[in-house]
Amino acid sequence: MPRVSREVIEERRERVWEMLMRGVSQKEMAQALGVHKNTIVNDVAELRKQHREAVRDSDVHDEIGDTAAKFNDIFRYAMMEYTTAENERSKATFLEKAMTALSKKVALLVETGILPKAAQEITGNMVIKGVDVTKASLEELKTLRDQMLAQQEAAAAGVTSTKKRDRAQELLLN
Repeated sequence: MPRVSREVIEERRERVWEMLMRGVSQKEMAQALGVHKNTIVNDVAELRKQHREAVRDSDVHDEIGDTAAKFNDIFRYAMMEYTTAENERSKATFLEKAMTALSKKVALLVETGILPKAAQEITGNMVIKGVDVTKASLEELKTLRDQMLAQQEAAAAGVTSTKKRDRAQELLLN
């Protein structure tokens, strides 16, 4: 069997990392990339090793920011997929992924002391804004999604008016 070039391996690992961040299973990664599952297992192990080394050698605040940004990317991707999903089961799956990413981001920010412990209610049993997403109906999840999207849109638009800022805070706290 011919040896694979370093460049090919690095490109594959970039794709593996992207898929890993989207929650794709290792079996699905192997199928999508046309490699054996053990190759993916080894790639994931190597990527995690590289990330541990990078964290050890980097500024903690940069790492926290980068990780929070990755959770934001996962959230946005899942919400984008939600809007194009063709059936309710797929919609629920993407919405759950979005909620999980948001929950993990909040947990990271709480655990690192960036957010106050009051935000902890968002983590734990997947309770977000008072809704246990593991037990919520699809309609409750849609309402929660709409609130979160409104909050993100307000933040992205650089909320300038007091009324909008108050509404964004209200959405955040409810």
